[in-house]
Amino acid sequence: MKVKVTSIGSGTAKPETESPAVATVLTASDLELMGATTMSEALNAVPGLHVSRTGHRLRPRYLIRGITTAFNPQVLVLLNGMPLTSLLRGDRGTTVEDIPIAAIARIEVIRGPGSALYGADAYAGVINVVTKTAPDFRGSLAGLGVGGFDTQQAWLGHGATYGDLDLSFLMTYDTTGGHRRVIETDAQSALDLASGTDASRAPGPMQTSIKAWNLFVDAKRGGWGFDGYLHSAWNLGAGAGIAQALDTYTRARGSRAAANLSYVDENLLAALSSRSEVGFFHSSQEFDRGIQLFPPGTNLGGGEFIEGVLGSPEFWERQLRLRQTFEFSGWERHRLRFGLGYHFGHLYRVKESKNFDISFAPLPGLTDVTDTPAVFIPEHSRHSYDLFVQDEWKLHDSWELTAGARYDHYSDFGGTLNPRLALVWAASPRFTGKLLYGRAFRAPSMAELYTINNPVSLGNPDLEPELLDSIELAWSYEVPGRWFAGINFFRYEAKDLISFVQDPAGPTATARNFADQVGSGVELEARFRPLPRLALVSHHAIQDSTNENSGRAPGLSPNHKGYARVDWSLAPAWSLSGQFSWVGERKREPLDPRAPLNGFTTADLIVRHQLLGDRLRAMVTVQNVFDEDVREPSGGPGAAGGAVAIPGDIPQAGRRIYAELVYRL
Repeated sequence: MKVKVTSIGSGTAKPETESPAVATVLTASDLELMGATTMSEALNAVPGLHVSRTGHRLRPRYLIRGITTAFNPQVLVLLNGMPLTSLLRGDRGTTVEDIPIAAIARIEVIRGPGSALYGADAYAGVINVVTKTAPDFRGSLAGLGVGGFDTQQAWLGHGATYGDLDLSFLMTYDTTGGHRRVIETDAQSALDLASGTDASRAPGPMQTSIKAWNLFVDAKRGGWGFDGYLHSAWNLGAGAGIAQALDTYTRARGSRAAANLSYVDENLLAALSSRSEVGFFHSSQEFDRGIQLFPPGTNLGGGEFIEGVLGSPEFWERQLRLRQTFEFSGWERHRLRFGLGYHFGHLYRVKESKNFDISFAPLPGLTDVTDTPAVFIPEHSRHSYDLFVQDEWKLHDSWELTAGARYDHYSDFGGTLNPRLALVWAASPRFTGKLLYGRAFRAPSMAELYTINNPVSLGNPDLEPELLDSIELAWSYEVPGRWFAGINFFRYEAKDLISFVQDPAGPTATARNFADQVGSGVELEARFRPLPRLALVSHHAIQDSTNENSGRAPGLSPNHKGYARVDWSLAPAWSLSGQFSWVGERKREPLDPRAPLNGFTTADLIVRHQLLGDRLRAMVTVQNVFDEDVREPSGGPGAAGGAVAIPGDIPQAGRRIYAELVYRL
């Protein structure tokens, strides 16, 4: 119930209610209250944001206001302000996407466009994960967690001040066997019926295992700052299968590394400060055993695959970012921010082996096609530069106008200008109104631009960026420490969304700027503390969007999403929370003939206990208490028609009990 401060909306720290954006902040205390064990679980508590999981490795999709395509690249995820965007697919990468909860100091979320400040991919929203620093640790701590689905977690962290140096680190290890829910019918089931084979592994369990470790380092001294992140994951199962055919063979691995070095000079010149940054990001996708697209015995029309349809598309990419920002406060009632940036991205290594050709006919065996014209994508690089300016103008003691624009120019598709206007009226210390306009863009991914030799989808180097214009009206009323109520109305127009469109002369689909989309809705939220030991949190979002090409809903996202949580301090050392999530029905994609997917309601129970003062904390969480049958949409038949690969959709985790102990050394 405390007033939360964030800088995600403008770069200037402001109370959440006065940020020139529709923003939500989840602190470490919030994450503890909701019993979150992953970042995606925490994001379910953000109004208007639904976390869906695909059949491919159960990778999370962050659905905001009904905007998404296949890999959900329209939401920009930042780690301490640095993008985690993959060059290849435009999403958050191909390994474990969740940042460990033990590392998170807070999560800041913008619902709506943010390209005027953050550039590419800040389209439907922005999620910035801020990790813990030395003041957050206040010494050393260790934690252990165990739970259902053969889950174990362990972490060790330390943070302290040594002279004028603030230093912290956190190491985590996670392993899980996954929930292994059963897929009754898959893509191979339909192929068996058509070709007379008996190859399908359905009904059978999904493969959802994961092992991962992470290292976070943060150091600050004077105006210098450094934060680094290392991540490695292995034993990754294929979920329901990359081709929506059950795959018990695949075991993937991958890595990520990020580093950011910054220097802040608060007194560069009179009333002028500066921030200089150099950032590096590296990621890879590799395989212990390659992907089994279809199981042994399948026949795709060109002959039987004795060992199954096998492929091993591996890649390595690296990115360099340079940014220089200035802030000038020498004019009365104005705060001027301006700067420039440079980005270089290089898909510098691609390696592939496969036992099929572009027509899905069998090759004599597993064939290495690396550095040949038959590889799935050639090595590529791109670079871009940007210029931005923003003025925070205090029109009156209670009125502030934030106006800005950013120009980005990419080597592979040209330039785009994205403006914003935000008028915030702080009518009183309790009542705030906002009128917001913003434009955003998403850069085509390298897979959308350059994929070749793929029997299903092909790239298109002539793609234009996706564009979005949005307008929002928001009101809030707050009595700090007692209650808060807010309502936000929005409407947007999305243009040139990229889809893979069926080619008339063959079985492939090529990436094209094919779809436009309009949407509108309302988001309501409330927080209330009726008693000193009792707090209530709730929100409800309604969105309605239409694909203008088909006149139908674009599908996948719920039209209604609700959340409620009750936090009760039973005694000084005991607390209890219960939370409920309601997700409404999800309409199908325009080419999917199935009836809408039913909604669901889940309930979680969280019990916390402090021992040895505040040195030892215990928590027990029961997730999905009533074992609700939760399902997320599977893919439709696609532009080529045919059967739906997984007609029963993608089952999600059932009831799970998780317990953890955290000891402050």
